[in-house]
Amino acid sequence: MTQLFLDMGNTRLKYVKQQPDGNKAGSCDYKDLLSQDALFGGVDAIWFSVVGDLDARADLMAFIYTQAPVVHRVSSDELVGFFRPAYLMPETMGVDRWLALFAVAEGDSDRPIIVVDAGTAMTIDVMRGNQHLGGYILPGYRTQLTSLVGQAALPEIGDGQLPAITLGTSTQEAISYGVWLGLASAVTSVCEAHEGAKLYLTGGDGKALHTIVGTEAIVRDNLVIEGLMKLRTESVN
Repeated sequence: MTQLFLDMGNTRLKYVKQQPDGNKAGSCDYKDLLSQDALFGGVDAIWFSVVGDLDARADLMAFIYTQAPVVHRVSSDELVGFFRPAYLMPETMGVDRWLALFAVAEGDSDRPIIVVDAGTAMTIDVMRGNQHLGGYILPGYRTQLTSLVGQAALPEIGDGQLPAITLGTSTQEAISYGVWLGLASAVTSVCEAHEGAKLYLTGGDGKALHTIVGTEAIVRDNLVIEGLMKLRTESVN
């Protein structure tokens, strides 16, 4: 059986195609999705999640529903039952955050778990066992750069700028390192508040953040996809 798992994020689509001969993972821009014939070829089932502007994704979701005999969109409502939520209205918390937590949940363990998803936004969520304790949402690295450079008429920051939190010796470095300093400080502060926690870093900037935070963090490429795959497995067992 060939299954396709799709994480429809704020700016890009990430996927894992699970096939008998192995998995294929990747990502693409939304504008290129309709031309991904090889991605959808031979797929028996699709499980996907979507965040952001649902109206803007309507045509793409309609297309996805035509690409396999079984297509299932996972919602926050579907995942809330696995947790004791901190939110008064847990269905309003993004499905991507619930999936990432679900992927690494450890049942009745008393050890806190911190999940940081660093992308367009950086989300930080803390749970202990199946109790979600709450979280934070911050503008991500590139979101902060775009806002700061655009509003303050500062020089553009190239993609080759390496992540660091040392003192900048140019305006570009000062901007870039300052943003990384803020993001890393947020993660460190949460870790200090929950001593002994297991820290997971995921998302497009997860690996970059790991080079700065310098802890024994566990880096996972896409916990949202892992959550989709785990939920699919549990649904058929």
